[in-house]
Amino acid sequence: MRRQAVRICIIVCMICFSCKSSDLYYIHHTKFGRFDYRIPCNPELVDKVNTNWLKHGRFDCHYYNEFAQDFPNKYKDCVVGRDKTLIKQLFGKPNIDADSKFEYIIADRCAIHMKTFSKLIFTYDANGKITDVTFVWVIRSH
Repeated sequence: MRRQAVRICIIVCMICFSCKSSDLYYIHHTKFGRFDYRIPCNPELVDKVNTNWLKHGRFDCHYYNEFAQDFPNKYKDCVVGRDKTLIKQLFGKPNIDADSKFEYIIADRCAIHMKTFSKLIFTYDANGKITDVTFVWVIRSH
């Protein structure tokens, strides 16, 4: 009986120590308070970001969920016409900042070489104002 308890303890310890916190997702909290009325659609938008915008601990990737996919349909009007710094303050540093776009990489399982993932893309103009928000799926062939 004692030998079995020791085995179980060893197995549990092996499982606990094999899990690294960097393999987990963590919530990215916005730079805004819940009742900061400089943010359009607040407090709903800040609440949604603070509870649904998850960043991977090791890979430069965010967790796929309905919030990310539905953002262009539900919250596009909240950010279009606003300064692009609002997006960085809400969502953190984008994965890609080029060609007048902020792109956030999203996947249900973040890894180094993902074959299927999606992007939440915020397009901005020469004045730094958000002009469009899209969600696209990306499928790599190789």
